[in-house]
Amino acid sequence: MSVENMGEEKIKRKKYLSYLIYPVIFFLILYFLQRLFVPKYMGRVVEGNFTEEYYQEISPHDVLILGDCEAYENISPITLWKNYGITSYIRGNASQLLSQSYYLLRDSLKTETPKLVILSIAAMQYPAQTNESYNRMVLDGMRWSMDKIMAYRASAMEGEHFLDYLFPLFRFHSRWKELEADDFSLFFSKKEFLITDTIFVQIFVP
Repeated sequence: MSVENMGEEKIKRKKYLSYLIYPVIFFLILYFLQRLFVPKYMGRVVEGNFTEEYYQEISPHDVLILGDCEAYENISPITLWKNYGITSYIRGNASQLLSQSYYLLRDSLKTETPKLVILSIAAMQYPAQTNESYNRMVLDGMRWSMDKIMAYRASAMEGEHFLDYLFPLFRFHSRWKELEADDFSLFFSKKEFLITDTIFVQIFVP
């Protein structure tokens, strides 16, 4: 191969490489902007990471508890374990609707089969969601599946759009003017919460 041909091949390789690198850089920028701009719901309230934390669980549970704040503020998995040797997990969020509890249960049954399911019916007095933040706290942490899509369809408020959940940056791209300290402190780490006998203990997890 002549020197001229080798030079042309080298230029072609650089060109093809650039076709790969630039899109990767572009999507990385979008990813980091999305992580920064999307509300964390873990500053003034403690419930912001409840849904996502479930997927870090390793062992199956004897009992699954679903519902709104009445569930996680009145039942203590640690007490159930200490006093009775019962393993349990609360898949609950603030103002969690019954329809959302249903799809969270379906999501859970893909990976475990609890002996008992406890459902708080306090949310029956709220047939529809009234605050986008509460929808976000339930849905954003769910893994993508048909159950998440159906949960969105069952609880979406007027004015909410599926694409805003698929690509949250579309919804929050203008939030740069409202960024708070938590948006930066929780960029690479998240707060997790241990439910003790009477209180929530907040910890940072990198």
